[in-house]
Amino acid sequence: MLLEKDKLEVDVSPEMLRGDDVVIRRSVEFEAQEKVWEDVRKVVDGPLFADFKLVAKDGTEITCHKLILAARSKFFRTMFEVCRSEGFLVLKEMDGEVLQAFVDFIYGRPVERSPEMASDLAAALDKYDVVGSDAIRNYLADRQ
Repeated sequence: MLLEKDKLEVDVSPEMLRGDDVVIRRSVEFEAQEKVWEDVRKVVDGPLFADFKLVAKDGTEITCHKLILAARSKFFRTMFEVCRSEGFLVLKEMDGEVLQAFVDFIYGRPVERSPEMASDLAAALDKYDVVGSDAIRNYLADRQ
């Protein structure tokens, strides 16, 4: 056990962990992972490292991160791998409201959507091969 700079560090071999100790270890690991994602969320929610814009047919622009778009959409991942983009993409089939919902869904934010625009959002998520778009399809099926 080492106490250095107000940090307690314990060297524990896997053989020493049994029962409740394993739960505590996993809980600490989970908390550390949550903290990482909390910190990433703070950066991603700000414009500082945004490097791409999505533009709706009505001119609405939303600044995004290529990393997030590529991680959540096979379309964007392929686009960024294959060609150098101009730094923006005009999505002619979406108005500003649908584009905002589209981006919110990609970023894992709560999606504000009316039943009227849900089908447009579902179509956009399918077209751009967004991970988890089946959730919107299920929402639409439940509403019918």
